[in-house]
Amino acid sequence: MTNSPTLRFINGSIVTMDVDRPAVGEVVTQGGRIVWIGNSGDAPIEFRRARTIDLKRRLLLPAFTDAHTHFLKWALSLDTVDLTGATSVQAALKRIRGHAQRSSSRSQWLTGAGFDVNLWGGVLPTRHMLDRICPDRPVVMESHDEHAMWVNSETLRRCRIDRATPDPDGGRIVRDARGEPTGMVLETVCNRVWEALPKPTHRAMERAVLAAQRRAHAVGVVAIGDMGVPETLSVFQSLHDSARLRLRLWKSVALHDMDSAIALGLRSGIGNEWITIGSVKVFLDGALGSRTAWMYQSYSGDRANRGICRLDQNRFDAAVRRATSHGLSICVHAIGDAAVGAAIDVMRKYNQRFPRCQPPRIEHLQLLQPNDLKKLVGTRIIASMQPSHLLTDRDIADRHWGTRARNAFALRSLWDAGVPLAFGSDVPIEPLCPLDGIGASVHRARPDDNRGSWYPRQRLSVWEAVWGFTAGAAYACGGGERRGRILPGQLADLVVLDRNIFTSRPANIFSTKVDMAVVDGTIMWDRTNAG
Repeated sequence: MTNSPTLRFINGSIVTMDVDRPAVGEVVTQGGRIVWIGNSGDAPIEFRRARTIDLKRRLLLPAFTDAHTHFLKWALSLDTVDLTGATSVQAALKRIRGHAQRSSSRSQWLTGAGFDVNLWGGVLPTRHMLDRICPDRPVVMESHDEHAMWVNSETLRRCRIDRATPDPDGGRIVRDARGEPTGMVLETVCNRVWEALPKPTHRAMERAVLAAQRRAHAVGVVAIGDMGVPETLSVFQSLHDSARLRLRLWKSVALHDMDSAIALGLRSGIGNEWITIGSVKVFLDGALGSRTAWMYQSYSGDRANRGICRLDQNRFDAAVRRATSHGLSICVHAIGDAAVGAAIDVMRKYNQRFPRCQPPRIEHLQLLQPNDLKKLVGTRIIASMQPSHLLTDRDIADRHWGTRARNAFALRSLWDAGVPLAFGSDVPIEPLCPLDGIGASVHRARPDDNRGSWYPRQRLSVWEAVWGFTAGAAYACGGGERRGRILPGQLADLVVLDRNIFTSRPANIFSTKVDMAVVDGTIMWDRTNAG
């Protein structure tokens, strides 16, 4: 039990996300738990002196869980070059030049992220463009989808990448007509660059996470599933030890760390209400934007390219078998339809071996063929998806997948088939903003896109979309019995929105504000007092 005050929420629209009792009139929290729900005015007399929160007709929901983040990476990126939305290579270079000129050190690595070559009208970035800005300073810019990097010549030199360097398994060095690296590297080659980058100190990571934690509360997120670097676990643990952690963490284990995890006796579900060990993260393919997602058929206009298979079926099968034999579950990055199909085939084989506390997950699942959907039915496999990706990927999917895009982000088909849905953002690839994801699920278009919904038959209702960021995401992160609904005994994690998204126009969901976030029974974000 925590020392949080007793809170009583009244006079609003309270949606519990519980199918048996979907709405109530009042909620009382005490000691970090929800202790009572009921009709307006019926709270027991012992709660009448609680601090009363007048919702003033606003909407109260279970707080949001973002099931798929790279949280530490995002936190550290808040002070790097942001190339998100740069509509030309010239615009990107202008941002890079400005950041380089403002930088206090001319010798440190210059890093950034968010560029999308699909917005650049066929212009491909090269190392020479970056060399003109920073000839002697290493520069590393990561793509929007995190499956490609744009680097300068100094970075290639420090990473020992040249014309004689072979492409590794699951990766590619983009080369010019003479065989020289252009400055673009794909998939597993990026790992070589990451290994060369200087590592931030533990204290710097703590500061970054604390700042990012407040940003998370401001958008109603109080729990995350993290797919990022292993250092995330130690940073969150030190913040928990010093009573500064107010963000619940479900932490995945990288495949290359699985043997170490097994040797330490780690299992999925170990932990407490703040930090939990999750699943082993496996990559089967790349991404749509980089055309490295693994496809059954070639990309439109690129007959020689079916993407990149990063782990063949035999090695994937062996990884799942070893993980499950040691109490570890699996979450699989699969975007292209071939990768999704391969993930389903292997995971079905081990369906009964996954830990009861942690069902297996397919991350992203952006393109799903109908025959593979049939294989999902009746399994425990969770579709862990990021609906806001469809806002960014709509045009790219139409361009690279053609008519196959009708099976992209198949939210309605999955829901109707009874496949558990869990939603996230994949931050920093997309902004940490569940309301964007809810809006994308319901509207399947940006509010200012006059083309209307993209494949509208795949839209969800508002209730279903909210489920994906509450009960569904909590279930995917091993907390379905403790979080994600407003029920007595559940953790007192709540969010107050400034409008009722269940009755407003779908396009208005995107502009909805989070007025209050409650974590463990304590108000951690109050927009009226945010300064």
